[in-house]
Amino acid sequence: MNTLKKSVSLKLYFKFLVLSLLAIQLQSCAAKKIRIKNATTVVNYSKQYLGTPYAWGGTSKKGIDCSGLVVNSFQQVEVYLPRTTKEQVKTGKRKGRKKLKKGDLVFFNTAKRGRKVNHVGIVTEVKGNDIKFIHASSSKGVMISSLKETYWRKNFKKARRVL
Repeated sequence: MNTLKKSVSLKLYFKFLVLSLLAIQLQSCAAKKIRIKNATTVVNYSKQYLGTPYAWGGTSKKGIDCSGLVVNSFQQVEVYLPRTTKEQVKTGKRKGRKKLKKGDLVFFNTAKRGRKVNHVGIVTEVKGNDIKFIHASSSKGVMISSLKETYWRKNFKKARRVL
């Protein structure tokens, strides 16, 4: 009788264990789908600004700066980021260039002097080694560029994932 109770207890334990692992796996899949959906929403919203002129401190289609583009785009998925590039670079998890995904933030130092970041963009597409990002260029307005371009490759400093 005692052996029967142990056998039943063991079976229940394994059923519970299997169901728990299955629940964790399903939750992980759901979280991944939400991240992909949110990243797509952020990128699609940011693309509505393509061609918008650059305006330091700007946050509208009349004129926008790089960090304003990031703030406006991420608000669409209820992610509220700091207003400045200097503060945005402190958010999320650091990612290497080879681990970048759509929706990640890429940071640059475009100043002739200094080592601090002063420019940010949102990754729009990753195809192998070609990483494209949208940003508000001070000379060309909102546009999509590639990390393959010498200028951006040389000035890239770090990347962060906030989704």
